[in-house]
Amino acid sequence: MSKGAYPGASSIFKIVFWRSASYAASVKESDIYAVNSNDLKYFYNEFYKNSALYVFVSGDVTDTVDHVLSELNHVKQKAIPLEITSPCALPGTFWFEMPDKIQSAIRLGCAWVNRNHSDYFKLQFVNMVLGGYFGSRLMSNIREDKGYTYGIGSSIVNYQNHAFFMISTEVDAANSKDTLYQIQLEIERLQNERVQDAEMETVRNYLLGNILRQMDGVFNQSELYRLQIQYNLQSNYFQQYADALYEVTSNDILKLAQQYLDVKRFVICGAGKRINV
Repeated sequence: MSKGAYPGASSIFKIVFWRSASYAASVKESDIYAVNSNDLKYFYNEFYKNSALYVFVSGDVTDTVDHVLSELNHVKQKAIPLEITSPCALPGTFWFEMPDKIQSAIRLGCAWVNRNHSDYFKLQFVNMVLGGYFGSRLMSNIREDKGYTYGIGSSIVNYQNHAFFMISTEVDAANSKDTLYQIQLEIERLQNERVQDAEMETVRNYLLGNILRQMDGVFNQSELYRLQIQYNLQSNYFQQYADALYEVTSNDILKLAQQYLDVKRFVICGAGKRINV
């Protein structure tokens, strides 16, 4: 386990969430020293050499580049079996006691729908309102009002076949309990009070602006195309995303928060000095 509270909480969250799956693995210093040349050769031959290959080219494609690409088309590729793992964590609180630490790191979250789900776009909106940007409710409450932390945020973490929702922060150990309480209060607000028009428009414009920034320039466009290939997304995926952002209503946010942000399903992980948590 790492000496710091932040990586400690992250490691616990991954282990609890994924258990024995590869996603739960964390690289330690000893792992680096244990690697030898035979390990590298084995990995190269089994997982790297002639594996499923995608090449994305952006910018001015010269004749030389075009020739190299045509040669790559003749490389015989082999299929790499993928580990298909579902999150298997049971709800609960898990804490790694670090009594010498002044701050505690906190991670909490639950399994989520992935990019191909019909609710995903509007759930991005829910996430943004709660903790997805600097003006979010978690930041306004726990950073600006309470002064418990320099930063707190929520995010949707995507894998090939699954996803999870996560809230993360670091606070003074004495404020850990109230931080968790304030997080629950903000979730309950989303579930019981409609988001006002001004906040809806702020978040809508922020997310639409993000789409524009992601499409600015050939390299960013290439990255979005790579994303489409990797996650098997439809060709009009980002147009669908923009359409959903224009269409989402405060009533949608209310219903989605009620459906997906169930704190009884949350895994809560922490590292640091445990005080009444």
